[in-house]
Amino acid sequence: MFRATFRFLSIACTATLLSTLCALSALAQFNFVPTNGPYSAIVNDVKVLSSRSQLMAITTAGVFFSSDSGYHWVTRLEQEGWNLAYDNNHEIIYATILERIHYSTDLGVSWTRIDSTRGLPEDNYYIVYYSQLSNRVIAFGTMGSVYYSTNAGTNWFGSNSLYNAEYCNFVISVQDSLIIATSGGLFFSTNGGVSWNPLGNSLLGIPLVSILRTRAGTLIAGSENGRIYRSTNHGTTWSIQGFFPNCPLRASSLTSSETLLMGSGGSFPVYLQSQNDGVNWTTLPIPSPVMPCYNIIYDSLTHYSYFCNADGIFRLNTINNSWTNLTNGLRGSAMISIGVTKRGSLLTGTWFGIFRSSDEGQSWSMEDTLSAWVWGFSSIDSNLIFASVYSGYANRDGLYRSLDDGQHWTRIAFTGALPCIVVQHPVTRALYTTDQTTMYRSTNSGTTWEFVSQVFGDLAINPVTGTIFRLTGLGYFRSFDLGRTWQPLHQNSSMESLNHVFTSSQGRLFIQTFEGIEYTFDDGNTWQYSQLPVGSSYIDGMCEDDNHNLYCLSGLENQRVLRSTDQGTSWSVFIDETPADAYQLAINSRFVLFSSTVRHGVYRSNTPLTMLQREHLLPQLTTNCYPNPFNSTTTLHYSLPKPSDVTISVTDILGRQVKEVLLPLQPTGERKWVFDGSNLSSGNYYYQVSTSTSIATGKITLVK
Repeated sequence: MFRATFRFLSIACTATLLSTLCALSALAQFNFVPTNGPYSAIVNDVKVLSSRSQLMAITTAGVFFSSDSGYHWVTRLEQEGWNLAYDNNHEIIYATILERIHYSTDLGVSWTRIDSTRGLPEDNYYIVYYSQLSNRVIAFGTMGSVYYSTNAGTNWFGSNSLYNAEYCNFVISVQDSLIIATSGGLFFSTNGGVSWNPLGNSLLGIPLVSILRTRAGTLIAGSENGRIYRSTNHGTTWSIQGFFPNCPLRASSLTSSETLLMGSGGSFPVYLQSQNDGVNWTTLPIPSPVMPCYNIIYDSLTHYSYFCNADGIFRLNTINNSWTNLTNGLRGSAMISIGVTKRGSLLTGTWFGIFRSSDEGQSWSMEDTLSAWVWGFSSIDSNLIFASVYSGYANRDGLYRSLDDGQHWTRIAFTGALPCIVVQHPVTRALYTTDQTTMYRSTNSGTTWEFVSQVFGDLAINPVTGTIFRLTGLGYFRSFDLGRTWQPLHQNSSMESLNHVFTSSQGRLFIQTFEGIEYTFDDGNTWQYSQLPVGSSYIDGMCEDDNHNLYCLSGLENQRVLRSTDQGTSWSVFIDETPADAYQLAINSRFVLFSSTVRHGVYRSNTPLTMLQREHLLPQLTTNCYPNPFNSTTTLHYSLPKPSDVTISVTDILGRQVKEVLLPLQPTGERKWVFDGSNLSSGNYYYQVSTSTSIATGKITLVK
């Protein structure tokens, strides 16, 4: 399981707390249950099991089976796969799973890996193909290696390598020959894959990604650079019949009406058809969302054409060129970020874009198709949300903003760069973020950004004091002057074990590490280790509910959810079993806990957490100033829940300290302190009252 490079901001929506919580003698049993998606999947291949008219699909999440033409899917294997082949004579399914060849004799219920004891070397295999004419299974590996089996995969033999073919893409049978499209051109075999030779010289060295033979005997090849090649003399000579720049033509198929279909990958995919043997090509409507095409198959029994793309499987009605989405139940999209908006909507980010649910995961809608990773969300207020997006393509990367609860998104800044999440200062209300090199600030809701300092890292702001923290591979730092200068903080963990930073509503800063949790309640002056259950490690995904309880994920495998009811001092196991690939946590105002996963959509707690007792909550420190605004002096009133040393400090709008006092061991109850601002200029000032367990802040205005 992998983790995002940058921290995801887990957001707990603010709402009026229930006045009375149900008191339980013992905590209820909570666990995770799946929501209804979102189930987008990178579908690499799909095959019709011709003897049964059933479908088998292979995705980045595993192998899936459908017995109703793709309307519903059943998980057969939960491992990433690339390619399928079906031996209809022996009813054996072959698959490249984790770049190794596997087979199944029971429609994918169980799988066996073919290892070197059968003569198949340990290699990375891209394609497995079954030739019905020669009754052979052929595996194509790296650097043009080819192996074949004549006895249903029991024994394997090597053939000559494909010249200059770093990888293989597509295989077809043509009468008594096999033809394969590779990164080095076309190759053919007339003896069932025992030996291979280049097919003509005109396409030698051209990276080809698809090959098709029409009923008239014409060969159609699609290239990585978007050209369609056509040959009417068995591949001796070729002509270019179409050019679609930046569209690798990955897939092709033939329907019963002799219509040719072709689809492309790339950033701007095209879906094509030809009704005159490949001489002319016209574009088809593109299924929504717009995604690159990986494969096309035609089912001669149902007369359906199926397109595999980066968002699932779509069925084409060739009569009216309409599409049906058949992705219900297919999984494979990594949900690497999750968040709850201030209005309570649930957001998750995938490679395909941003999904949104307004009913706690019962239904999902894709709000933006980005073809880029959405690393994290930042919900600033009920209208303003940011998404940090990275794909490696300059025309997609950057910071995206939504002004309507995540329904519409606009790229606004840092194009071509990877921004971190956005945080807001509790006093100045300015926004801050970083990219790979620089920290920026915005004072107009993210419309424009200005340079702050030449630093980078994972940002967090103490919502009580306004101190800014930054986590990098070199350690963690703090700034008291709104990011202009930085101080290194004391640290007890090795640099390589640092994971993410989180600040709680009560002003505690947490460093989540591989080994555990470190926290500070005084802006980094002193540090302590949280008390964790035995066996807890690799802490990540921290979030907080409106009762100030904290939650986090623990572990890489056999993950569990931990909970703290005392603001991180101690933790206990809250949910003992999570999805195996749980990734991040978020909680909404109804106390429903959500988890994103790498391959299984979004999970939620089976019961809202409002049944929990509000145990061990920190006593609250309350403050108030009167008069405010004031002319020269004002009185600060504060209430202590228990005896404590008290520190009071006052800063100006730039974060410069103008007054600080230490009041030793103040008794419980109401206390007063008079602030004299007669020697200060008119303007806004900010006070902070801190004890060993609590911090409170406020704004005062001096008017002369």
